[in-house]
Amino acid sequence: MARLIFHLSLGVALFFLQVLLLPLHQTRLDLPNLLVFYEASHPFLFSAVFLAVLLGLVVDCYANGPLGLHAGLYLVVVILARVFKRHLNLQAIIPQILAVALTLLIQGWLELGILSLLEPTGVFHFQAVRLNLEKAGITALFAPPGFLLLHWLDKTAGRYFFDPRSVTTELDDLD
Repeated sequence: MARLIFHLSLGVALFFLQVLLLPLHQTRLDLPNLLVFYEASHPFLFSAVFLAVLLGLVVDCYANGPLGLHAGLYLVVVILARVFKRHLNLQAIIPQILAVALTLLIQGWLELGILSLLEPTGVFHFQAVRLNLEKAGITALFAPPGFLLLHWLDKTAGRYFFDPRSVTTELDDLD
């Protein structure tokens, strides 16, 4: 339970860091998505779903969309991360980049589709598609060092706050 609380507080901190400090032009790194993907690639499915729903609701409180939109989109990230984990070696850099990029592209297309269904304007927003592609590309390129940083934070926090055996050691050979 302490690990879930740690990841939830880390996710909220990453969300505020992303919104307040890391605007890259109009595109931003999607740090909460990286955390959800990282958590979903571990064997603890319950903690990944719990994190996705709660972090999605926190993001929804600050977003312009309907309540529950990001919670549902983060659940899509959990599902896709579990699928990619079965079929790709997520310890290698190229599969990490591809998996995160595809996940964020699918999530972005779902978000655009849901928002266009809720607010039909009849106009296709090429600007939103371009920003979605940029966000997916920038976040995917940041995924390998981001996962290493999250793994290090997991191990470091595990020594002080929760049982370190609950932290999986998939990336230990990279230390």
